[in-house]
Amino acid sequence: GIDSSIVTALMAGLSDAPVKTFSIGFAEEAFSELHKARAVARRYGTEHTEFMVEYGHVPDTLEAVVAHAGEPFADPSALPSWFLAMQTRQKVTVALNGDGGDELFAGYQRYWLDRLARLYCALPGFVTGRLVPALAGLLPSRGDKPIEKDWTAALKRLSQVAATSPKASIVRWGSYFAPEAARGLWRAGVAPQADPVGLLARAFDGADAVSFLDRTLAVDLATYLPGDLLVKADRMAMAHGLEGRSPLLDHVLAEWAARLPVG
Repeated sequence: GIDSSIVTALMAGLSDAPVKTFSIGFAEEAFSELHKARAVARRYGTEHTEFMVEYGHVPDTLEAVVAHAGEPFADPSALPSWFLAMQTRQKVTVALNGDGGDELFAGYQRYWLDRLARLYCALPGFVTGRLVPALAGLLPSRGDKPIEKDWTAALKRLSQVAATSPKASIVRWGSYFAPEAARGLWRAGVAPQADPVGLLARAFDGADAVSFLDRTLAVDLATYLPGDLLVKADRMAMAHGLEGRSPLLDHVLAEWAARLPVG
């Protein structure tokens, strides 16, 4: 990704010896970014190591990943993170990553999709709540490309987008279940104690920001980053005795990024 590539470039510029870089890839080329990692490794002359994750690696690893998570954890990228940490620890004890770049500099696709979603949600309710979901339901579900590159997946997501508060961007675009579907998973008489949409909405309303995008970024910095991404990176790394560092989250850089104008 751009974030880890920037970190690599800065490390290469400051180091007298070749930087050691590590990357995970997949047999399914549509999901693999190894070709991009190799390009960065060549550009900066790094000592590059790759590991290919295949389906056969997952069953024997899943229980260990769950055990080291220590609690219910629904981010599937914990699996490749586990393998990445495992191979990285074979050569180094401390590694730098690119965590925080998307939350500081609005790198996620959903940040600009939120703007389009506001226009979509302004349409009549029968369009967003019935017509579009019904038509989208006729489309085939695909698994041969990442969801952010699959326009059919985007259309299927629209009913969840319309039913979820715009203040809860990560749930709106990243949840496996729409709020109504999630409630339907609970047994009769058993009410869920967690209210993720409400939690995010309160963080949105309390953010020290003016624009919608800045408020969303503030929410992700306060919730998604420390509650998911950094937890995943830390626990998967420490499971192998590897210490991870996130230089993009240096407070001076984070404070500078927070002052950047939206437009």
